[in-house]
Amino acid sequence: MKKGFISMTVIYSFLLIFIFTLLALLVLYTQKSRLVDSIVYEAKEEIYNREDEYDLALKFEYTGSYQTYTAQKEGYYFIETKGAQGGGNISDASKGGFASGYIYLNEGDTLYVYVGGKGGSTSSSSNAGGWNGGGPSGTNTAAYNYGGGGATDIRYFGSTTPSSSDLAWNSELGLNSRIMVAGGGGGGLTHTTTAEYNCTGGNGGNLYGGPSMLSDYNQASLSATAVASGGTQTAGGTDGSTAAGASTRTGLFGSASQTATGSWGGGGGSGYYGGATGFGRGGGAGSSFISGYIGCNAITSSTDRTPSNTVKHYSGKY
Repeated sequence: MKKGFISMTVIYSFLLIFIFTLLALLVLYTQKSRLVDSIVYEAKEEIYNREDEYDLALKFEYTGSYQTYTAQKEGYYFIETKGAQGGGNISDASKGGFASGYIYLNEGDTLYVYVGGKGGSTSSSSNAGGWNGGGPSGTNTAAYNYGGGGATDIRYFGSTTPSSSDLAWNSELGLNSRIMVAGGGGGGLTHTTTAEYNCTGGNGGNLYGGPSMLSDYNQASLSATAVASGGTQTAGGTDGSTAAGASTRTGLFGSASQTATGSWGGGGGSGYYGGATGFGRGGGAGSSFISGYIGCNAITSSTDRTPSNTVKHYSGKY
């Protein structure tokens, strides 16, 4: 009996050990499962928080008016801008410029977005420039003259609340408030009878707008200095020809010349400074600008367009 009692005691002991081991494993599995659930939950929360922290990419299309964006959170924002094409047919339409960069925004900062329009491209002796400063073409009936492309720019007014007149594309304060600009392409031309006279406008540049392209006829009969030049960091493009009225074809701060000339030629592209209207050739392209970028030349203040010889916009945004 004593031997049998000992045997039963051993069996019960092993049985109790097995039960406790099973319970311990069950508890461990439950805790592990809860830990995994907790980790997954926290990971999901982290993802959700990060999604909340950063705004999704926004794309502003051409509307013919300004658009706005107000920063929801403090931080760096990446901005890309593309200037509009100059007018022309499919084979000779110039390209707009490209400008991009990061900018630090405080919560509540508002940016005003002006997306440029393509230069007029109808089969007509005269075409309007694209919205936001593109220059009108010449009007001579010997050619289809195309308009210059509008610039795309970002404006920051700081603590000032702009009036409706300040928000016009060509307002003095508005143009002075630009912290990023992508220049528009120059308008081209298609001669009505002689194809070798056809010209393409200059392509929107980086810091300097591209000059008009010389046709085979231009290259044979005109010097290279006779092109319509693009805008720079301190001045508008100029018409290199000796034809009368050259001053009316010079680019301006924030636009190409807005005066339609009686010659045949493409309109200048808009930009930080606009390109020149072409005389017997395409228009020059507008220049681009990025506050803080090496090589840029910011203006002095909201009321003084004198080049400051510094790279940062007077608002301090860059």
